[in-house]
Amino acid sequence: MIQCCQYAPVVWGSIRTTVEENFACPQCSGCHAALGALAPHLPPDLLPNALESARTIANDWTWARALRDLAPHLAAAAAGDASALWHTTIRTLSAHGRPGLLNDLVTLLPWLEALASPEELAEVAQAVVDVARCWP
Repeated sequence: MIQCCQYAPVVWGSIRTTVEENFACPQCSGCHAALGALAPHLPPDLLPNALESARTIANDWTWARALRDLAPHLAAAAAGDASALWHTTIRTLSAHGRPGLLNDLVTLLPWLEALASPEELAEVAQAVVDVARCWP
């Protein structure tokens, strides 16, 4: 009897190629739905590629769904260069304007909670309040 585990490298190689090469089409919501379905099964080293693909989404609704699907897995894999990935993501999100950024922050809260201490989370919350006070 052949065991499944001997095929794992081939399967993961296929998934890696698919994520790296085929999920970067901003007009295709089907690709990003597939990305969301794959998110729970991606190894941590592929999550940055998945996030990069999600960043290319032009449609706000599809973008939000992709972020929602990726956030818990980014949080679970929060280690190493996760902080740099977070900063790059926030810079990208800021291009969506303040309302979009605030919505995206809520979606990415599981990831932020995994990266930040309670004190840092309080600072983020205070920064949001301060900005809202200055620019209603």
